[in-house]
Formats: sequence, structure tokens, C-alpha cells
Amino acid sequence: MKHMCLGFGVLLVLVLTCPLFAQLQTDQFFPDSTKGYVSISNVNEMRAHWRQTALGQTLLSDSFMEFRQSLLSGVEKGWMGRVGMSIRDTIDLASGEAAFGFVANPGQIPGFIVAIDVSNKKKEVDEFLSRMIRQAIEKKTGTSKKETLKIGSNSVPVTVMIFPPDNTYPAARTAYYVLTDKYLIAADQKELIQQVLSKPKSLASLKSYSATMQRCSADSGAAGMPQIRFFVQPLELGKAIMLLAQSGSRTAPKADASGETPFDILANHGLGAIEGVGGTVDFAVDNMEFVTRTKVYAPNGLSGVNMLTFIDDLKLTVPDWVEGDVNSATVANIDLLNLFNRIGPLFDDFVKTDNLWEDTLKGLEEDEGGPKVNLKTQLVGNLGSQITTFRRVRDGKEAFVGGIEVKPGKDAEIADVFHRMFDSDRDFQQIPYGSGTIWYYAPQPKRQGRTRRTQAAQPAAQPTFVKNAFYVGDGNIFFATDIDALKETIENKRGGSVAPLSEKPTYRKVSSYIQKFSGTGHSFQFYSSNHNGLRTNYELFRTGKLLEGNTLISRILQRVYPDKNVKIPVLENGSKLPPFETFEGQMGASGAFGKNEPDGFFIKGFGLSAELLR
Repeated sequence: MKHMCLGFGVLLVLVLTCPLFAQLQTDQFFPDSTKGYVSISNVNEMRAHWRQTALGQTLLSDSFMEFRQSLLSGVEKGWMGRVGMSIRDTIDLASGEAAFGFVANPGQIPGFIVAIDVSNKKKEVDEFLSRMIRQAIEKKTGTSKKETLKIGSNSVPVTVMIFPPDNTYPAARTAYYVLTDKYLIAADQKELIQQVLSKPKSLASLKSYSATMQRCSADSGAAGMPQIRFFVQPLELGKAIMLLAQSGSRTAPKADASGETPFDILANHGLGAIEGVGGTVDFAVDNMEFVTRTKVYAPNGLSGVNMLTFIDDLKLTVPDWVEGDVNSATVANIDLLNLFNRIGPLFDDFVKTDNLWEDTLKGLEEDEGGPKVNLKTQLVGNLGSQITTFRRVRDGKEAFVGGIEVKPGKDAEIADVFHRMFDSDRDFQQIPYGSGTIWYYAPQPKRQGRTRRTQAAQPAAQPTFVKNAFYVGDGNIFFATDIDALKETIENKRGGSVAPLSEKPTYRKVSSYIQKFSGTGHSFQFYSSNHNGLRTNYELFRTGKLLEGNTLISRILQRVYPDKNVKIPVLENGSKLPPFETFEGQMGASGAFGKNEPDGFFIKGFGLSAELLR
């Protein structure tokens, strides 16, 4: 009886297929209620391009085989997801496109859709569905059955899989599979299958979607389909994820009593002007390792996103105090005074207290015993627009350093604000430095009430995650996660003893491409020298010492896993990696920039091969 049900179910699905979507891309039948979407236009072609990149060749080499297999096995366990399809299934079944969508219809729990072009893969689909049905039947808590959906004049057979609870999904899951003449479509809700087959108003019909894709296509100049397309409606996606989390958890964040979510608050303060964010990713194109293009679509411009006002500059570059051996550097031009003016109402709405921000600012300026500072005029009003940050790893120690530009002649006034704010704050420590002061945040144990306990018995202060240190001088507010790195940056600026990043050939090459691509200027740019940034964490991972390291990743893991002897399965894969030197020569550099446009913002990123940098 079991085998009869199995054979009958497969027969219905594979023989009685419906003639839908013969020549369509998935964005033409995914519904317009799709809040998040990713499509690989042709899985096999994308894999071929990936193999042409230096990173792809490295990871696919024999020296990475054991690590690759171990990592893939771990990823697969978390990938099976809500429709039971593995990464390997997706790759093996796809003869063309593979797409994934997160759909949120009004009044329904959000759900997932997967669509794979399986043209000329009848045998593989047959074997896949047979295996899925067999696995469901063999598990006592899993089942498989057939249903028929009526779509217009068509009767469409559906294979239904019910997966038992497991460690990842504590509740049983149901997946629905339909095979058309071109696509295998899976969803975690029957209503989504019905919606797709009913040829709804599609994702491609959304102006926000088409505008993002057209902008990226115009930049590429290529007639063909990009290898990867993605699109999100950011605030709607956030609300949908929140709703989905609430449906399966009592502790998930919820809307307030008025039904307002944090995403509604953001929309009310200008971010609702962003109707969509979409883009493309291509590997091994235009003599580059990769090219990414992203369009932030705001049809009325980003002026509606009041707190995020970027300022384009034709000559934007890193300042001379950024050292040449840094791993990455970012420079951005932002109207900080505008940001300060707009953040107050947003803060009040989040904490649900009218005028709290203004009252706090007024208290800082007028309260007896307070610092007597006007943050708007004495601090923010004296700042320029350029913010620079960089990441440096030296001798196994990672530091993030940055600087906020100060208007000429305003260093002393800002330093005075810092003295007033922090001199009497016991959680901020001071180090005299030259003619100024370095402040760093070091929380002290909370004062106890009346007690007979000795000071030695008081609870020790918890170690800080990073020592946030800052210094005002030399035309900047310098800040860093490491005091020594902060001092060195200041000394380099004053002494000019170290060649700056702006003179490094690799940076100059990346910067030349940024200038070429941006044309009329841009408001932020990013640079990364990939091999320097990877080396330390890679070797810590390979030698099993990531929990003992002094990098940001190590510190995060130390917080999550305070016991250094804990066994973390993913970290155990590191012993299978080859030494970094075996592929270091293949690593290149990458860059990105962003610029204002009348209908939003455009961001382009790219990777340069080591060969192109020589």
C-alpha cells in the first residue's frame, strides 16, 4: 500500500503537468506581494563564472576539498528550511534559473516560494520527488499525500510533504510541490502555490522593481541577464519577518498597543520614501572578479529621508592620516547637523515619550550641576561632513580607527565640550596626551548601598567589549577601539613618518576605478585589500585559536562562548584548511562607491584580481 501511494503520487505530479510559465522569468510570476527576492538567472552559467574568479579557483582547489565538504555538510543542515529542499538538490535540479521569494499577503502569515527551471530534467525531478515522498513516509511523524488545485479550467496536481519537527524547526512543516512544463515550484503554504498559478500581478510589474533593475542594466551596458538579481522592499520586509517570528514564538518582537511596529516609525520619519532596494551581482565580468550594482529607489529623491543626507564630492578620498598598511578604509560625506536635527523626533517615537530628546538636550545645557553644553551649536555645529574609518590588523591585533572632520579652528571648543561631558563621569577614564586628553569608556562596578562587604568583595567590573577611545585635535575627533592604535594614528598625522594609504599603488588603482565609474562624484567610497584583511582571522581559524585571538570576530565569539574549551562544530572545520600562503598571491583588492541620483541612490562595488593589480 505504501509503495502504491508513492508511485501514484509521483505519477500525478510528473505526468499531469500544467502548461504554465513556458518562457517566463520568475519575476514575471512571483506575486507583487513578494517582499524579498533572489534569482540566479542560470545556475550552471553562474557556477562557470564563479570558477573563473581567483576566490572560486582557490575554494574549489584540491587543498580545500576536505574543508569544503565539511562546511557544506554543516550548511546543508540549516538550509533544508521550510520546503525541505537542500542546496545540492537546487544545484542538481536546475537547468536554468533558480529563484527564492519571501511573500507577505495582507492578512496572512508570510511564506516562502522556491521556483527552479527544471527543463529537460524530468528524470532528476522524478528521483527527487520520489526520495522526498519516501523520506516522509519512512518517518513516523512525516507524511505525504496528493491534492488537486483548481486553477481556472485546469486541474493541477500538488504533492504535499509534511516534515516532522527537528532541532531547527520545533513544529511540523508542510511543503507543497507543483511541476509545470518548465518550473518546479515549492512553497510552505498552499495559498501561495494557488496565487502563483493564478498568474497574479507580478513582481516585475512593480515600478520599484523595474526601476532598480533598469538602473543596474543601464550601468552594466550588457544585453544579457545578470547572473544574480535581488530585490527587497526594506520596511515591508522587516514587518513581514517580524510577523513570521511572532507566529512561531512568544518572545518575538511585537507591535505596540496601537499596532505600530518599529518599521512603521521609520516610515513615518522619512525612510518610507525608499520603495525598493534592488540590484545585480556578476562574477568574472569586465576583467573583474565581481561587480555588484545596487539601486536604492526613492521616486521623489532621498530628500524625504531627512536624516540621511549624503553630499557628493568629485574629489572624495582618504585623508593623509590613514596608514598605508590598513586592511580596509571607508570615507563618507554626510550632513551631520541635519542628522542631529532629525534624530530627536525619531528617538521620541521609539521610546514613546514626547519631547524627551529636547528635554535631555535642554537639561545638558541648563541643569545645575550639569555640563552646561549645547550639543547642537557647540559640538555638531562645529563638525565638517567627512567621516573616515579604517580597519587594521597588526601582530594579530585588530583595531578600528576613525575620524570626524572638525571645522577649521574649532578643535578647542569641541575639546571643551568633551571635558565638560566626561570629566565627572566615573565610567570615562582620561589619559593626558600631548596638550590634550584621550578619553576612553571603562564602565565601573555599580556603587553599592550601605553594606559591610569590603571593597575587595565587591563584584569586579565586566571587561569591556572594546575600549572606545577618542581624542580631539589636529582637525578631527579621532576615535578607536584600541588606545595604542589611536595614539599611533595621531602621531602619524603629526609626524608624516608613514606613507599614507593614498600613495599606495593598490589603493590608487582601486581609487582610479572608483573615479572612472562615479563620473560626477560620489558621497562615500570603500577600499579593501583582501589578503591583508583575511590573513589573521584565517590563520586563527585554521589553527583552532579563533577563541583566543584579539580580533573583532574573536571578541564576539569570546562573548558568545566564554568557555574557551567549548566545542564549536563550525570552528572544528578550520583544521582542514591549507596555510594562507598557498593562495595569498591570488588575492586581489575591492572597492565600492555610492552617489546621489534624482530618484534615490546608486551603489557599485567591484573586485580587482591580483593580476590586474600587478
